[in-house]
Amino acid sequence: MLTGTFEPEKFTGFDIDEFRNEMLGHNLAIKTLGVLMEHADLEVFENGFADASDYRSSLNRIVELYIEKQEGLIDEIVSKFDQSPESIITDAQCEYEGIRYGRFNRSKEETAREIHHAIKKLNAVITAFGDEYPKAKVVRDDFMSLKDLFSKSSPVPEREKEKAADQAETAASKNSVDPQDNSKIVTMPQVVKEQS
Repeated sequence: MLTGTFEPEKFTGFDIDEFRNEMLGHNLAIKTLGVLMEHADLEVFENGFADASDYRSSLNRIVELYIEKQEGLIDEIVSKFDQSPESIITDAQCEYEGIRYGRFNRSKEETAREIHHAIKKLNAVITAFGDEYPKAKVVRDDFMSLKDLFSKSSPVPEREKEKAADQAETAASKNSVDPQDNSKIVTMPQVVKEQS
């Protein structure tokens, strides 16, 4: 669920190169440890030595720390990609098609929330990057055309607040890009008229 301020970030080849170089550095460190173990006197790890058990558990902990570090790096780059405009637009488009063709087994209330979150993310992309991602405006307008269809049956106050917030963000994102360009904005009265 989307909460608070959402700020999309670009995901570029530089991010991939940085991740690759850091992973290579950690892999080299692990290989170095393996070479050291191969050529070291490991008698102190045998049960005959007083601290052997502690040494073995400490060595195991070193390996675990490297694994945790690498898993953290993977989670970090995946999270960064998820915040990128490309990922947001692609996910939103899949969400829109799923809603439009009834692929999700959700209530109208759940669907209305997902539409609200998608519009909020897409508006954030439009506000942050302007015309650089025109597909964001197209998909955002697609969601706006669905919004009333999933809101009319349950006019709860919270949903009305979400609708008003979406309309305000949509207007703000449109104005931040080009106040004269109204060609791609689909207003709700137009959508309702076309469907009737």
